[in-house]
Amino acid sequence: MKKAILTITIVSLWILSSSAQTRVNGTWVVESNIHQPKLHTVKFYGDSNRLLYTETIKGRLNIDKKKVRDRMNKVLDILLAKNNDMQNSGVLAAAFKLKL
Repeated sequence: MKKAILTITIVSLWILSSSAQTRVNGTWVVESNIHQPKLHTVKFYGDSNRLLYTETIKGRLNIDKKKVRDRMNKVLDILLAKNNDMQNSGVLAAAFKLKL
């Protein structure tokens, strides 16, 4: 009985402590390959999962860093504000000061 109560308590705390993405209007996804670690494809999606923008960049992106995530969110906000499909114009490379 004690094991069951302990298990239920641990699972309940685990579920309550998990968090989802807090952004409402859009999201971004970084795709990479272990064989080419410096090549990343970043896709930005708007509401209703509509693809807004795609860019392939050369360079390392460590999305575990808060600074990188904040820049990605700023680019997403810019793309959502423009509200139209953009061609591959280097918006992300400009935000991270990378060469195309």
